[in-house]
Amino acid sequence: MPPQEHPARGLTLAVEGLEEPYRNNAVEWLEGCMERPVVSLEHDLRAFLDELHPVVRESFIHHVGCLLEDALDYFGKERKPRRPMWGATAQERRRFLAH
Repeated sequence: MPPQEHPARGLTLAVEGLEEPYRNNAVEWLEGCMERPVVSLEHDLRAFLDELHPVVRESFIHHVGCLLEDALDYFGKERKPRRPMWGATAQERRRFLAH
């Protein structure tokens, strides 16, 4: 992300990259975080992030970004193919998913 680009843009692109109904679920979750309805996702996220303390803002952006990155892997319109887990024991699957 270029330095002049607001972090709300990247988060918005990540949400927009999700298939429905996951996109709508992400918007509803963000509405809960922001404690206000979302009319324009990027505009509302920008306003919300600008109101936060810088330390809280950076933490929020980091954690939401990680969550959306994982969501895109599983539910994104351009998701990556996943490695099959055939033949793995339940313990091996849990160990794989924990990393």
